[in-house]
Amino acid sequence: MNPQQTQDPARSADPRHDSPRHDSPRHDSPRHADPRHDDPREAGVRSRAEIEHAHAALDAAAAGPDRQTQLSRGSLAAYLWALGLGAPAPVTGTRGDGAPGAEALAAELDAAASQLEDPAHRSVPRDYVRGVHDALAWVCGRSERRP
Repeated sequence: MNPQQTQDPARSADPRHDSPRHDSPRHDSPRHADPRHDDPREAGVRSRAEIEHAHAALDAAAAGPDRQTQLSRGSLAAYLWALGLGAPAPVTGTRGDGAPGAEALAAELDAAASQLEDPAHRSVPRDYVRGVHDALAWVCGRSERRP
């Protein structure tokens, strides 16, 4: 920091402000303080528009019965669920009203990771679970690689 810049004391005390994605939504802001609050415009750290675009792009790439794989089916199901358009969660089958919040997204991502690690507890094909995992990791900001 150069001497002409002043440092905001709140920013220096909170290491989350040093993250490389400071343009992402803040989950400690007042509108995210209530975990029951479901903002229809965003899910995880990705905007609703980004998720809709990712779904449309993957859907177009996987159009047709010969081109869709379990991997793409899992990712498409995860995107729909993250948008609140898919009835049950793609791995756990949990039902909710509208788009899931950050906590539910993280729980579903963790469930997918658990099933990938332990095949004895896998309830759906591995590639489908991998697709769900990869899509939700992107939605939650844990990966920059969009399926």
